[in-house]
Amino acid sequence: MVTNPTLYPPDITITMVSKTHYFSANCMGNDECPLTLDDAGGVLGHAYFPDSSGTCREIHLDINERWYFGNNPNIPKNQTSFLMVLVHEIGHALGIAHSASPNAIMFAFYQHEIRGLDVDDINAVQYLYGRKNKYDSIPKSTTASAIPKTTTTIRSTTRKQPILKNLCDIIPDFMFLACSRVFKLPIIYCT
Repeated sequence: MVTNPTLYPPDITITMVSKTHYFSANCMGNDECPLTLDDAGGVLGHAYFPDSSGTCREIHLDINERWYFGNNPNIPKNQTSFLMVLVHEIGHALGIAHSASPNAIMFAFYQHEIRGLDVDDINAVQYLYGRKNKYDSIPKSTTASAIPKTTTTIRSTTRKQPILKNLCDIIPDFMFLACSRVFKLPIIYCT
């Protein structure tokens, strides 16, 4: 857990929320989000586009949806793919608007299937962040060459893992906060 979010601010905060909800204190402030969710069906979530301020972006997903957390392309009829909705909302947090292509993940309406990025999604990312440099990958050899004979000696050693004395020293690359009401009290349980 990052104990000082001002020292290590997140780029994107992803939270599961209900109808009326608030921004994360460590991201866009503690104010009430002007966009509301509607329980199961309808609005699945929303995200905020990046701006020039450099503050992190927020993604709010409807906690009351019947989420499907698997990766089987055959999503049960009464469930919604968490993966596909999250990837769509991450697209918005990266600055990508809705696509007119029904095959694109960034299409405005949820498609009831798990699929990969469409060429329209890829073009949108490349437009905003640039194309992959042709030197970013290892070139394939086009000529055969003789491989010299080598001898390898294997030496066995035992190495101890360092003991982590303070869990607060860990700096995670990704953190997910899911909250839900456990009791009929104003108590929220977060994992």
